[in-house]
Amino acid sequence: MQPLQRRARCEVSSQSPHIDAVDPQELIGTPQRILELDLRRVKINDLESVTYRGRFKLKGDGPMRGVAFWFDVAFDPAGLVLDTSPRVAPTHWKQTVVFLPQDIRSQFVDVDIVLSQDDSVQRHYNISVNVERPDENPDDR
Repeated sequence: MQPLQRRARCEVSSQSPHIDAVDPQELIGTPQRILELDLRRVKINDLESVTYRGRFKLKGDGPMRGVAFWFDVAFDPAGLVLDTSPRVAPTHWKQTVVFLPQDIRSQFVDVDIVLSQDDSVQRHYNISVNVERPDENPDDR
């Protein structure tokens, strides 16, 4: 493993992410919404590719080893929600985890994510994750 320099960068593309129940104790960042859809109005082409760019503030001193994905579905305005996050009782959907090729230690990380619909199975997505440790100024983004 290489030591991290001032600007560390990890890229990973995964066609086989890990599907597993994530222990909530392993989460070291604040969850961020990467997509919000209104299923009454969404169009097919809205689902072909999803891009997200954001900054995560990491908690604690443990290394970042990957990115976990899950979804919530709000069924009605009264507040009925299907939550598949690690912080609630497990569902059969579990969570999706993309592991990084090397650990990153930093207070902040910049994350670029691309979910692109698979050409052969449209219900599947290919996941590309780029994680970068920013320069010392956490307000650049």
